[in-house]
Amino acid sequence: MHIREMLAEAERTGGPSFSFEYFPPKTAQGVQNLYDRMERMYHFGPKFIDITWGAGGRVAELTSEMVVQAQTYLGLETCMHLTCTDMGEDRVNDALRRAYKAGCTNILALRGDPPREKEKWVATDKRFQYAKDLVAHIRDTYGNHFDVGVAGYPEGCDDNRDEDLLLDHLKEKVDRGATFIVTQMFYDVDNFLRWARRVRERGIDVPIVPGIMPIATYASFVRRCHHMNCRIPDAWLAALEPVKNDDVAVRELGKSLVADMCRRILAAGAVRHLHFYTMNLAQATRMVLEELDWMPSDARPRQQALPWKQSLGLGRRDEDVRPIFWRNRNRSYIMRTQDWDEFPNGRWGDSRSPAFGELDAYGVGLPGTNEQNRAKWGEPRSVHDVAALFVRYLRNELDSLPWSEAPLTSEADSIRADLVDLNRRGLITMNSQPAVDGAPSSHPVHGWGPPNGYVYQKAYLELLVPPAVYRDVIARIERDPGLTYHAVTRTGRLETNAPSDGPNAVTWGVFPGKEIVQPTIVESISFLAWKDEAYQLGSAWAACYDAGSPSRRLITTIVDEWYLINIGE
Repeated sequence: MHIREMLAEAERTGGPSFSFEYFPPKTAQGVQNLYDRMERMYHFGPKFIDITWGAGGRVAELTSEMVVQAQTYLGLETCMHLTCTDMGEDRVNDALRRAYKAGCTNILALRGDPPREKEKWVATDKRFQYAKDLVAHIRDTYGNHFDVGVAGYPEGCDDNRDEDLLLDHLKEKVDRGATFIVTQMFYDVDNFLRWARRVRERGIDVPIVPGIMPIATYASFVRRCHHMNCRIPDAWLAALEPVKNDDVAVRELGKSLVADMCRRILAAGAVRHLHFYTMNLAQATRMVLEELDWMPSDARPRQQALPWKQSLGLGRRDEDVRPIFWRNRNRSYIMRTQDWDEFPNGRWGDSRSPAFGELDAYGVGLPGTNEQNRAKWGEPRSVHDVAALFVRYLRNELDSLPWSEAPLTSEADSIRADLVDLNRRGLITMNSQPAVDGAPSSHPVHGWGPPNGYVYQKAYLELLVPPAVYRDVIARIERDPGLTYHAVTRTGRLETNAPSDGPNAVTWGVFPGKEIVQPTIVESISFLAWKDEAYQLGSAWAACYDAGSPSRRLITTIVDEWYLINIGE
């Protein structure tokens, strides 16, 4: 979706509208941490995110990879920065091609800063000396596929403080095809509003998106302002100076100052959308959104079209059905041997095809290093220890497991005690959902889809079962004619009592003026694909421990011998 369409929607609805900026971290663990943070901040409700361009080498490539991750696996509409720094035509075209293949439809075209080792900016390719050259090239090459944004400078930029000349440049960028403007950070609202009026007086009528930097610490706030030549209002300095050594107090005061600034901007009527420079952090941004009362709540739940994150990858935006087996796995970690030296965790990519889960040839790994995973999940020496680990997860004492990337949600509240009991009995639960009988589509926990509808769920359970009790479990399932199951070992043949190989809907919704929507299914072919990934994840967990250790032997036995079973109504 183009950013200008999101901004037009914000204008129509008048609801909260905001976006986040992230930058590529320097380390593999930093990348993993950022993906986890982006996952959490997805639930804040941003309209889109953007990812800055890392000029040169691996960092530039990481920008492209992060766009893939955000679009395809996190379901976040993404705008990719692209600069002229160190970029010839081949590299520009490669970056655009990768953005296109990721399903990205928005680019922020910038001249860029000089490389660290150079004092002044010098074009690598004379065809790309200014942002306007990038804008024209994107339009010439991709037509209207990309919405193209450009930078605006209410307080001037590093190497040019002439406002009239900068406004001339801005007009040239828009005339070449730019469709929205994102400003550098600022705190002087009066100056921004004055500048915005001057933009309009120049005949520039594309949307203006103000850039807002929340305050995390006093030192980082002042340092960033000095770096960007951003004026700090005297009243802000007077308020912050007395508490500058107390980070908690700075954040509390900062959220009020920034939120008040946001209200003034919006009240002037010039803009309807705010863009937050997060610096890859969540807390300060979240505090500002809470102060504005913009965070999703029971009274204003985050609008969700489907009960799972929809991929925004190329050719996948229209997918409306997903097997339930990947309920807890929004992305997979694909390890390529050639990357391990530089990025020990490998690269990240999807292990599923759009239809069902065919595994990537590179294999599936776990987030985090072996040491981190051992610290998080301990060193189990018995089935009781494994069960205790899962019980801790069910009680929200752990935020992840090898098969579940995110904490257990409140949806499980009604069956949490039953899940704990099953694990204490040595049946390891990996996935579940309670039955839902006609909850409103606006329900804060179970709701999804358009307003004024009703949603339904069949009860569902997926678990690992030891071979000693497998036949007894199956016999009990078969005594209830309302239950179906699929069961398999790592190398075994599928056993099922399902009446056919066709899909069985386990989630559906009824909405005014629409056919019944059935977005989540169980089917044999996708279960077998998930089986391969599930057991590989177990093997990856075992590999966190030394060869011959009790923990590795235990987990390997579970992976090699236990049954994976799903049970549904």
